[in-house]
Amino acid sequence: MDASIMDGRTLKAGAVAGVTTIRNPISAARAVMEKSKHVMLIDGGAEKFARDQGLAIVPPSYFYTKKRWDEFQKIHHQELDQKLIL
Repeated sequence: MDASIMDGRTLKAGAVAGVTTIRNPISAARAVMEKSKHVMLIDGGAEKFARDQGLAIVPPSYFYTKKRWDEFQKIHHQELDQKLIL
């Protein structure tokens, strides 16, 4: 997942990208903006930073739902079928 945030008044920004275990990525992006000298952290570095900040960490399975998986599979198969037609 990716998340970013910007304060329009101060123009400060923060972002995380490629994270899989941060329960609320936008909270991590806000922490990057408010508590680091960086604008963006990615992957394991972003997740370590979030842990160090005391943010909730969950297993990737936390984000899985059967409904969303089925929706993804339907779209994925439609895209594959479309490519075969072309």
